[in-house]
Amino acid sequence: MVGHATLLRGTKLPGLADPGAAPVIIGLADQNFVAAFLKRMADADGRRVLADGAGRMRRGADSILRLQQPVHRMFNIAAVEAHCATDGQPRLDPAKILASGLCVRRRIGSGSDATVQGWMTAGEKVLGWRDLPGEATGDPPAWDPDPEMRSTQSRGLNRKVLRQGRRILPAHSGWTEDSAPLFAVPPALAGSIGRTVLYGMVPVTSDARSEDDPAPEAPFSAADVAARLPAMLMADPGGAQLPSAGGGTLYGTSTGAAAEALTAAVSYLAQEPGLFSDEGAAALRDRLSATVLSRPSEQDEEVNEDVTFYDALLEAYELRVTRSRSSMILPYSWPAISEDAEEDIVADILAAMSARWARLSPVEARFEDLSARYEVAAWLRLAGDCGCPPKTIWSAPSEPFEIVPWYEGGDAPPTVVELPRLTDGFYGKLKPNVAFKVPEEIQQFMSGLKLGDLSDGNAPGKKLGFGMICGFSIPILTICAFIVLQIFLVLFHLLFWWLPFIRICIPFPTIEEDDG
Repeated sequence: MVGHATLLRGTKLPGLADPGAAPVIIGLADQNFVAAFLKRMADADGRRVLADGAGRMRRGADSILRLQQPVHRMFNIAAVEAHCATDGQPRLDPAKILASGLCVRRRIGSGSDATVQGWMTAGEKVLGWRDLPGEATGDPPAWDPDPEMRSTQSRGLNRKVLRQGRRILPAHSGWTEDSAPLFAVPPALAGSIGRTVLYGMVPVTSDARSEDDPAPEAPFSAADVAARLPAMLMADPGGAQLPSAGGGTLYGTSTGAAAEALTAAVSYLAQEPGLFSDEGAAALRDRLSATVLSRPSEQDEEVNEDVTFYDALLEAYELRVTRSRSSMILPYSWPAISEDAEEDIVADILAAMSARWARLSPVEARFEDLSARYEVAAWLRLAGDCGCPPKTIWSAPSEPFEIVPWYEGGDAPPTVVELPRLTDGFYGKLKPNVAFKVPEEIQQFMSGLKLGDLSDGNAPGKKLGFGMICGFSIPILTICAFIVLQIFLVLFHLLFWWLPFIRICIPFPTIEEDDG
């Protein structure tokens, strides 16, 4: 039981400004960062090293704190200490702590008008970022990450009152705020330094996504679709090249502007709205199937046959894109598109693309927003006194921080990949240590591959097929990849002028052994 108030504040470190009630965030590059933190907390010199790590944290142009990720080989520790609010402020006995944690929150805006959000779940469902209710950000907060504990704290331990209260609770009453573990330093260490210090790793990376938020809105409009519409689907194509027609036979090897226009049109319809494959394009398929075209019969050119607009486009797609057919009979003409029909086609394409976007564009991950600012707050749940329910106390929120993107360089030294020396006898020492199992289709493709066919856009001819297993040496693959990388870095340097920034080569001497 705790019969007095408890203070939770940032850990004081020598040479570092008093953090007040906010957690201290310390960046550690040690591989065993927890052991390094505990060892340095044990003496004054070590605490000065921790203070130096906290003081040298990376900051942006506006002095905002920027936390690196584990991919940068940097780990961020938040540290607080708990004291009894009595004369002399003695340290809190860790045995009186029932639970503890760190909550990383997202801050939108600044000052008193800022909105603070917590990462929430409801039962098994991940809700994502949700605005914290007023009681969670009050002074002091009347909030616990666990909804059952909040209910107990607000209504006591009377089960009848609890059951009645659940009927009138607001929606956020069932939310659980995500919390990272907060650990007390070992008792021997707490006793030697005279402080109950609690620490935890600040989570700055996660693939967690909301299961409740809608998919991101598609970033294109009907005007964008209309601007990319193939000429054959426009009411007024102007001087644009129209596809081949006239009732003749078109082959996969046919050339010319009209044939290429047809190829471009069916490629667009396949790639963007997914006309020939996606369920979301069903309305577009139905609309195009409602238009019937005429063309010579494949069996008797003197007899005409009907073909839907959609089926003619599908044949063109199979001929010019997938190469699953060798020829097709063209319609005498493609349909004339009215302005109303063009608007309907644009609407159907927009709907199909929006459905595709919703499926292919996932909901934003928890820390994916590079412009977001976060804060971390520590909490303790302490045993109540005189039969009262447990109470939860909070630290003040930390200073706002951003998260350094994975692609920015970190402060840790780079990872070194050592390439083998190509000396006499080196190749004889190599053994294949990785194998590729090649299916029949890829083997056929590779065996019939010719550079001339590639440059002409012709697919390799089919040959007798069989699967195979190909073994390679990873060191040789690494050397090949390094050489190709150097070639392309130099080529792209002509566009980006990036070599002075992305490649640093430092020569080092090698010593050759004297045969004598």
